[in-house]
Amino acid sequence: MYRHSRRFISGTRLPEDIKSFTLSRGSIGRKVFNKGWSHLEPRYPINIQERFHRAPVERVFHPNIVENVGLKESGPKDSLEWRMAFETMALDASKINLTNISEYKQLSPWHDIPLGFICSNTNNLLFNYINEIPHGDRAKMECATDEDWNPIKQDVKKGALRYFKYGDLPFNYGFIPQTWEDPDHCSAFIDKDDLFGDNDPVDVVEISDPSEFVMERGLITPIKVLGVLGLIDEGETDWKIIGLRANHPEIHNINTIQDANNILGRNVDEIVIDWFENYKVPDGKPVNEFSHNK
Repeated sequence: MYRHSRRFISGTRLPEDIKSFTLSRGSIGRKVFNKGWSHLEPRYPINIQERFHRAPVERVFHPNIVENVGLKESGPKDSLEWRMAFETMALDASKINLTNISEYKQLSPWHDIPLGFICSNTNNLLFNYINEIPHGDRAKMECATDEDWNPIKQDVKKGALRYFKYGDLPFNYGFIPQTWEDPDHCSAFIDKDDLFGDNDPVDVVEISDPSEFVMERGLITPIKVLGVLGLIDEGETDWKIIGLRANHPEIHNINTIQDANNILGRNVDEIVIDWFENYKVPDGKPVNEFSHNK
C-alpha cells in the first residue's frame, strides 16, 4: 500500500511509462498484459458477495482517493450528536448497478487514508494530515475511534462538550492516519517504564499562518515533519508531531523548528510548548510535563 500511496497526490509521478507486463509460462502460452491507469480504476461489485469484498478495495486503492474525499455533517453544531463523516466522491453511480451506493462511499479518515508517500519532486517523505481543529477554534474535536467509519466529533468530558479554556488554539491540530499510540506499549525512547500510549492516532500540530492559508475542519493535506514533542498527559505518552503543509511557499527552506522560527517570523517552539504545558490549568489540572524536546 505504501508503495502506491505516492500516486494519490497530484504532482507526483504517474506510471504512464508502464506499457506492459509479461508473464512467461515457458516457451508456450506466453501472455502479455497491457496495463495503464485502467487497472487501478474501480471494479464495481456485481453481486452481493462482491459488494462486501470489492468495495473496500475501491475505497483504499483508488488513485484519486485523497483528491476525491467529501465531507458530510450531521446533527446540530455544538451538540453531542454532531458528526463530520468522510466519503469518497470517486464512485460513479451511473456505472454501478445498485439502487443506493451511499454505504460504499463511506470512508474512515483513520483507516482508509494513506499514511504518507515520497514526493517525486523533492524526494521528501511527506505524511497525510487530517485537520480536526482549525487555528483559533476552542471546541475540542477528535476522531471517534470507537464509532463506525471514525467520524470527527466533539470530545466529551463527564457528559459535557469540551472547550479549551486557555484561549484560542494557536495552531491547526489533527492527526496522521493509520497511526496509533498503543496503550499497552511503553516507548523505548522514554526513560520511565510506566508511561504508555493514549490509545489514539498520533497528533499533529500544523503551524501554517491562517492569514495566509485557512485549514478548514476535515481538510486532508500532506505535511513535512519538522520535529516532535513528547508530552506526558495525565500519566500517558501523547506525542505531538510538529509539521508544516507541503504546499507552503517556503517549504523547501523550512526543515527544522528553528528554520520555522526564522522564516515564519514567530517563535513556534515557545507557542507550542506554552499551550501544551498550560492548556489544562484553567480546568484545575497541574502543569503538564514533557519527556522530550521542551
